[in-house]
Amino acid sequence: MTIHQFSFPTRIQSGPGAVDLVAGALQEVGKKRPLVVTDKGLAPLAPVTTTQKKLTDAGLDAAVFSGIWGNPVKSHVMAGVDAYRKHRADSIVGLGGGAALDVAKAILVLVNHPGDLFDYEDEKPGALPLDQEIPYWVSIPTTAGTGSEVGRSSVVSDDETHVKKIIFSPRLL
Repeated sequence: MTIHQFSFPTRIQSGPGAVDLVAGALQEVGKKRPLVVTDKGLAPLAPVTTTQKKLTDAGLDAAVFSGIWGNPVKSHVMAGVDAYRKHRADSIVGLGGGAALDVAKAILVLVNHPGDLFDYEDEKPGALPLDQEIPYWVSIPTTAGTGSEVGRSSVVSDDETHVKKIIFSPRLL
């Protein structure tokens, strides 16, 4: 098995079996209660169930939030923030395509930043800065194309208007 690693500037590891390194990466930084953020279609399938089992077998208390379907909207994020808090999570494992990863990053924003998600929208005049701690997170992309796993932004739509909003910060890498 060959695992490739490079920095962008965060550590990126890829190759067959790279998912086996996730528990160790979390433990390396002292995390014990990850929330796996994924979509409802992927949640019952092996990529999620196997990952959760690997995390729990390593002694981590991993919970799954799968309240995401279709394009990500703010209500998905708010439900994810609630799940993060109820689990008393200390980290996130985003697992899935662009929607799951964008919701995971938006949850990270609201864990320690007050107000409405769209208060942090990149294009909004007077947007609030992301100046509080962003919880540790690991990304496991299951699709190619969006690049959300290496992007510095989260794209989430308004539930009512369906207008896409961009939350941008290098801290979301």
